[in-house]
Amino acid sequence: MRHIKRRPKQFIIMLILSAIYIMVNVMGNDSVWWSIAYGVLIVSTMTTLFITMSDEEEINEQLDHEVKRLNMPRERLYHVTGYNRYEVSKSENGQIIFWIPMHKKKALLKKLKGMAPEQ
Repeated sequence: MRHIKRRPKQFIIMLILSAIYIMVNVMGNDSVWWSIAYGVLIVSTMTTLFITMSDEEEINEQLDHEVKRLNMPRERLYHVTGYNRYEVSKSENGQIIFWIPMHKKKALLKKLKGMAPEQ
């Protein structure tokens, strides 16, 4: 539910596109059960994708907040995290983005939360 509250427009668009995709692909199908199974599969896949994308955005925001709290220069951040400039970048709005798998982001967030801010 928190994902829907964060991104209501994206959720509604996802549902509408899923419904259109299901209607287009089921139109010529005579079997009702296969149509229902196909619809459930598409909606569950799109919902999983939506939740995963929302989780990743949330983790990225938390990591950015921790990096800013620690007041770390970029070179020090590379040294502390062990990642290079290809895995850590800055977006147009100044947010630090880590291009690493989700489980590594969670471990890094835990590590950064345990550190004291630099002077």
